Amino acid sequence: MGSRFLRERSRNCPTQVALLLAFHRDPSVATSTARRWAIDISDLVGWHFLMLRGFHPEVVETVVRFADKDAEEVFWDIGANKGACSYQVAHALPKCKIVAVEPQKDLIPNLSANLQVVAEGRADVFPVGIGEKSEISFLYIPKQNTGAASLLPPVEFPLESNGIEIRIETAEWVVRNSRFGWPTLVKIDVEGFEPTVIKSLLPAFESSFIKCCVFECRVSKKTASNKYLEMLQTSDTRLTR
Repeated sequence: MGSRFLRERSRNCPTQVALLLAFHRDPSVATSTARRWAIDISDLVGWHFLMLRGFHPEVVETVVRFADKDAEEVFWDIGANKGACSYQVAHALPKCKIVAVEPQKDLIPNLSANLQVVAEGRADVFPVGIGEKSEISFLYIPKQNTGAASLLPPVEFPLESNGIEIRIETAEWVVRNSRFGWPTLVKIDVEGFEPTVIKSLLPAFESSFIKCCVFECRVSKKTASNKYLEMLQTSDTRLTR
């Protein structure tokens, strides 16, 4: 996908692509004139969000369903990437505080700028990953799909991945440095690193701060159920597939 896909589309749908590129001088970025969002369409996540105005809608729908629209919820978007879920939750819940956690520093300028538009004064952005201790780690980033970046070495197509060093901090570190405290709503999309992130969030689960946590599961259903229930057994938590 990305720029090559864009060129292919331009031959088949010249009007549509011309409209997209008219938003911004840089052909890799499109800006919505109504909301002035800067969207990098050079890879899968940005292109998907630009065309459909959303990404993983079922995740956002679940988070919003558990939220109290009249309360000041705190949503942690862990593995925020380009911020599609953060933007949609901020729009659906006007009082909700947004904490976007994304270790890819190249994504931070657009992510921060967009959150200033859709969640002005109620958003924090942290250019880190979340783990069980503070450390420097290595993030593998597939070409043309920053949304599939992972702290786990790629099994398929390893030569087609770039990599960068990133900071890992604990969830408690984020709480100390955020204006908004522990989350009440959480989305975790960290490509196989979910158990480590959940362990870091255990104080929030044990204190019943978290109403809803949506995460991707990359192991078998039975193994995952046992693994996560074992981690969360001290908290009043129900696991739903």
